[in-house]
Amino acid sequence: MTTYENIKRISKKRGYSLPETAKKAGLSINALYRYNQGIEPKYETLEKIADALNVQLSDLSDRYKPSNKKR
Repeated sequence: MTTYENIKRISKKRGYSLPETAKKAGLSINALYRYNQGIEPKYETLEKIADALNVQLSDLSDRYKPSNKKR
């Protein structure tokens, strides 16, 4: 799933619309819709969204999932 799809899915699960999620995160709704166009949010922005939805960064983006590789 894309970051946008995860934001949308978790927002709905929490009972929030995307505009409500954007407002809770201190973002414009246009910022969230840009992520549907393949633009990835900056770390700080994703952190605000994760806080607003009360989830981990890894729940929103695969970029922040723990690696299973051994060093």
